[in-house]
Amino acid sequence: MIHDTHHGHKVRLPKRLLAYPKFRLFNWYLRQIQKKDQRSNSWSIWKAHWGGLSHVFDNWPQAWDAIKPPCARGLFSGHVGIKPTSLTGLQRNASSTRDFNRLVPMPMVIEVLINGHKSRALLDSGSLGDFISTTLADQLKLKRTELAKPIELHLAVQGSRSKVNYGTQSDFKYQNIKERRYFDIVNLSNYDVILGTPFLFQHKVSFGLNEEHIIIGSETSLPIRGENVAQIDARAVDIAEEQLGHVREQLFEYAAPLFVDAAKTPLPPFRAINHEIPIINENQVYTWRSSRCPEALRQQWVQKKKDYLATEHWKVTTARNTVPMLCIYKP
Repeated sequence: MIHDTHHGHKVRLPKRLLAYPKFRLFNWYLRQIQKKDQRSNSWSIWKAHWGGLSHVFDNWPQAWDAIKPPCARGLFSGHVGIKPTSLTGLQRNASSTRDFNRLVPMPMVIEVLINGHKSRALLDSGSLGDFISTTLADQLKLKRTELAKPIELHLAVQGSRSKVNYGTQSDFKYQNIKERRYFDIVNLSNYDVILGTPFLFQHKVSFGLNEEHIIIGSETSLPIRGENVAQIDARAVDIAEEQLGHVREQLFEYAAPLFVDAAKTPLPPFRAINHEIPIINENQVYTWRSSRCPEALRQQWVQKKKDYLATEHWKVTTARNTVPMLCIYKP
């Protein structure tokens, strides 16, 4: 509804006219005034209502033909706008910066159809995926598919991240684009859908904010391949229960050389002596006595002596002033 308080007119503006690319509000409003005043010339009506400014508009039709921009072939964006006075922060996906007296351009938000239902979609060239909100997925009862490996979702803020655990296929429609499209289901706060680089790449989309325009280069989805395409790996590690036995055997085989018996361990290569044990009293004579081994440990002692002599860890010799060996249990 257009309320002209200066001249006391109220004119209803149909919504379908706003979606027409060649609609001119200026000419349409003059025709509506002409119908109300029953006059024949819309230009004279304009000068009659704004007679004080008639000298400004005397050459307006010719000037408009000179500056009228050429029509470009593309799809018109009937986007959903937000009043500038109602904006409370600088928004970037999931974060906003609070500040006073800041002017910011609004993002490109379009109206799309998801399974035949209208939804608000953000065109975001900084998102590496196409996302749909969990709320919309629940409302439309979309069939969820659990991902085999969750994918990490990193936001623009350092240290802020989430995970994508589910995805869905839905009927997507925007202007002449009508297809079955995949979306990752995430918790979005301000939008129903975010169309990221997959959508922009597959449909060769280019858009601008000054002036607002969207150009669709392809109405059908193109394959994602080329030099400017990267692959994202989940980098998740998962070991199935039936694989644990095989992994355990591999570890035992790898560590087997470290846990062999003394009989199979040869004497390591000789090295230069780099330490010494000082003797407190070189003239001290120790009383000799024979070593005794408990009967319960005798068999182990005999086997150990044979192994150490065979590998030359020990050597039989005669000496004096030695300390007898103690055979004790290990703790």
